Amino acid sequence: NTVVRDAGGRPVIQVDSAGPFLLAKLAPGRYRVDASLQGKSLHQRVVVKRGEPVKAVFLWPADIGHSGS
Repeated sequence: NTVVRDAGGRPVIQVDSAGPFLLAKLAPGRYRVDASLQGKSLHQRVVVKRGEPVKAVFLWPADIGHSGS
């Protein structure tokens, strides 16, 4: 689950299944990106400037995403 929220905390993008890549076109501004996987949540703040790409990378712990074989 991935949610991008604007500076006021309102969701502007919400995707139940994203990855390993999510590309989004956002208006300039400040955003918080929340990503969750198997109950573990990670967050990043990004600033989008006109004409400049922004990248947020989420690195999950090694035990996330494995079934425990």
